[in-house]
Amino acid sequence: MSNIFKKVEKFIEKEKLVEDKDKILLAVSGGPDSVFLFHFFIYFLERKDIEIKIAYIHHHLRKEADREVEFVKNLAYSYGIEFFKDDIKIEKKVNIEKVLREKRYEKLYQIAYKTKCNKIAVGHTLDDNVETVIMNFLRGTGISGLCGIWALNKVIPKSDIVVIRPLLCVEKKDIVEYLKKNKIEYLVDRSNFSLSFFRNKVRNELIPFFTKYNSSLKKQISKMASIIKEEEKFLRHYSEKIYEEIVQEKSDKIIVNVEKFNSLDIWLKRRIAGIIYKKVKNTFYINYRIIEKIVNSIEKGKSIFDNETIEQLLKNRKIEEEPFLYKLEVPGEIKFNKVRVKTEFVEFSEDIFKNKDSFTGFFDWAKINGEIIIRNRKEGDRFVPLGFKKEKKISRFMIDKKIPKHERDRVLIFENNGKIMWICGYQISEEFKVEKSTFKVLKITIENL
Repeated sequence: MSNIFKKVEKFIEKEKLVEDKDKILLAVSGGPDSVFLFHFFIYFLERKDIEIKIAYIHHHLRKEADREVEFVKNLAYSYGIEFFKDDIKIEKKVNIEKVLREKRYEKLYQIAYKTKCNKIAVGHTLDDNVETVIMNFLRGTGISGLCGIWALNKVIPKSDIVVIRPLLCVEKKDIVEYLKKNKIEYLVDRSNFSLSFFRNKVRNELIPFFTKYNSSLKKQISKMASIIKEEEKFLRHYSEKIYEEIVQEKSDKIIVNVEKFNSLDIWLKRRIAGIIYKKVKNTFYINYRIIEKIVNSIEKGKSIFDNETIEQLLKNRKIEEEPFLYKLEVPGEIKFNKVRVKTEFVEFSEDIFKNKDSFTGFFDWAKINGEIIIRNRKEGDRFVPLGFKKEKKISRFMIDKKIPKHERDRVLIFENNGKIMWICGYQISEEFKVEKSTFKVLKITIENL
């Protein structure tokens, strides 16, 4: 058994990357790293009860790629492994490294899903990890960026498929040495030497320059990233816990408790904003500019996030809301504007007073006279907020609640007999509240479709 195989096997065991019964899609390009990854898994098949399949993603940017497809296909078939290919065609050559990476993973996920693979293995090495840390440092980054590449993560958060990187423990030079020693053929992508790519500048210029002063630079940066990862794991776990305390998820919308969010330290606000973006956009990738925009918008009172509002926020666009008015079915449900409003009668319970779901309202049926309508706000609206004795202007209430101007016309207003009974998502009226003497309770639930 090769010592380098032993090293990778121990790393897999330490990081818990592979388990029995796993079905793993190997991303193979024909280069030394991915070819080594392939041969390692051929060896690993004899020691683990797993299945592997091979995928090649054709970028259509180089003529040599056609040869690579045939090379990888023949490599797979020579060992009786299933081979799959998909294509990426990039029209706009803007930020091409980022676009290619995201499109490549998207295609790999699609193949993995179709072939019922639960894991995707890619050939990132210790060198790739060091390059990523340096690149993030040069661009300006926080703790997350200094972690570099993770051995296991979900590139598409809502998918059950995970990406594993078993080669992060080995240097590229050791991989090339192994392949040459064992006379294993591989291809060389000449674009890896082009200094038009930022990563190649770091790889071919910066790292060789710094290793003149510290020959152990790669290993030390890799060790540093490993230490930071342990701290990052704790911070992520803590941030997720706080997220659950201050955020509600309703179908495709995320509703933030602005008051609680504003009480957090700035570092925690940024992490919550990052979680919101990743969940809404179903992506692993995010940058500081996006995080800051989301933080600033929540601090100013924005509380509801979905794909549409995130896009508006990033592009600084506003959408004018058309006036709407709907009659509520009681009991029953109505649907409009991607919303379902459900009404039902429920028994009185002390738990009603503990309701924290701002999109579920409980009302004393005896205080309701005639039909209930749902509309957006209009000039002159007033109501008596829960716990108050005097009326308050809706306009003033929305300002106090820091609801952004572009969101105010989207808020659902529930009205009965000329009186506002509920500003959905924010406050019910004192005049319609449930009391201990209430005999019949009306429950209204809002759900996104």
